[in-house]
Amino acid sequence: IDNAGKLWRIATSANYGGNSTSGGSNVDRRVWNQVTGVGDSDTAWTDIDVTNENAWLGINSGKLYAGGSNGYGSLGRGDTTAAYSNNFFVQIGTDSDWVSVFTARYNSYAIKTSNNVLYACGSNTNGMNGNGATSGNQTTWTAVDSTNLVGGTNSGFTLLRGSQNNVGALQNGRAFAWGKCASNEPMGGNITTTQTIPVQIGTVGGTLQTDWSDIAINDNFSLLINTSGHLYFAGDGNYYVAMTGNTTDQKSGDHVRSGTDSDWEGLSVLRDYNFMTSSVIKKGGNLFYVGYELYGRIGGTTGYYVTSPTLVSSGAIASNDVWGLSDNQNGAPTTFVFFYST
Repeated sequence: IDNAGKLWRIATSANYGGNSTSGGSNVDRRVWNQVTGVGDSDTAWTDIDVTNENAWLGINSGKLYAGGSNGYGSLGRGDTTAAYSNNFFVQIGTDSDWVSVFTARYNSYAIKTSNNVLYACGSNTNGMNGNGATSGNQTTWTAVDSTNLVGGTNSGFTLLRGSQNNVGALQNGRAFAWGKCASNEPMGGNITTTQTIPVQIGTVGGTLQTDWSDIAINDNFSLLINTSGHLYFAGDGNYYVAMTGNTTDQKSGDHVRSGTDSDWEGLSVLRDYNFMTSSVIKKGGNLFYVGYELYGRIGGTTGYYVTSPTLVSSGAIASNDVWGLSDNQNGAPTTFVFFYST
């Protein structure tokens, strides 16, 4: 989405139709094309997210649109029928108060209304919908369980990030997570079992913190940034993902600060192959990377491991403008796309 609200994509066929992950000519796949004639207006797109299963979710004039695979009900339209029409831009429901979307491999999440209520749909495996269920599919948009949320109320959500098996979110400065959790303890807090409803995380010195500004999580670990720009880590430290230059695990319950810097601003993590994890972090307008690296997807590096924070791009990256794929299908090469202005 550009500053004028126009939506652009790499087309998979001349009319943007068909399965979003196959088909189309080589030319279609190499040229950015503006998507026109769908939604309320060609200049009213405000949010978009994609994954290799759902294809995508987007918001246009406050209305929710989607396209692609729907085998687990992750489009939230009450069925499991794929949306592969000629344009595969299908409006979901009739509401016009959607403000943010996020997709995982088998699930979708969205924030709506002025109170920023969080909704989910898709596969209930690992409790990913945050409603206490671990089987079947949730095919309609349903608010996540509010039992553990701030004031017992589902409102005030500002950020969503996650992966194939778990989700992290921020509510009024508190960090919450749900989904798969095992011996890696990616949620910290000595949590070693799957969480089927949101649970507050982000314990430092034995106390749950209330000043988190960013979160990223996958099966193995989580990272948090507070309003002072300090970076914290919990979970499996393999592949140097803690940004500390070592592979030390942090499974004592607390999130522990990584380093002494105080200008961290944004996070993105992914899981690639089995337990091979990469991390992208932005600091002071500069983009850094650590972890497992293959295919040259970051800064031309093709070695297996980046062991310490490595500068990828210098300056001119604004806060929260670094986007990465945090839900990569195991075994599939991943590319990060970064948009920023100079």
